[in-house]
Amino acid sequence: MVRASIIWLNYNSLNFIDVALRSIDSVLNLDFDDLEVIIVDNASSDGSLERIKKYVDEHKPGKVKVKFVVSDENRGYAGGMNLGWEAKDPESRYVAFLNNDLIVEQQSLRRIIDFMEGDETLASANGLIYSRDGKRIYSAGGFGSDLWVFGDICYGIFEHECPGIDKAHYVTFPDGAFAVTKVSAVSKACPNGRPFID
Repeated sequence: MVRASIIWLNYNSLNFIDVALRSIDSVLNLDFDDLEVIIVDNASSDGSLERIKKYVDEHKPGKVKVKFVVSDENRGYAGGMNLGWEAKDPESRYVAFLNNDLIVEQQSLRRIIDFMEGDETLASANGLIYSRDGKRIYSAGGFGSDLWVFGDICYGIFEHECPGIDKAHYVTFPDGAFAVTKVSAVSKACPNGRPFID
């Protein structure tokens, strides 16, 4: 099985800690072998990091390796994800970037990586991301136009209102809430070897 790292970014999540803990629980219980979870905390000051550490200590399955990376300041999404990237296992072939309020389906990571393994031209992908209500689409990937207009595909509508949503489609960029990226693609495309500009 290919090795994968998930970078799960936290910042002051105490006011929605139930959702954050459901999110980390869904990550810890993914149907995927040879997985590491890197929890990056962007200098939280609300006690959420301590709650998350306690939850992980009590609920982590034995097969999952968990690392904590604590930033000395809030580096935002890009800087926090770069910290996680630097902490990833050197053998990782894929890295998934995940927001701390997103709950993943058990087979999602395996299905995305299996699909990406079948096409060497793919650098990054995401699955279908639903809004909090679980019915409307939050993102089916991102698009960008020649006029520098950017947005999420099928944002805010129901599946039946978005033709072809059940099939793979090319996107300009994956949604950062849950993006899976080939490490080799970042090595080729990013001069500093990191996926984001801090």
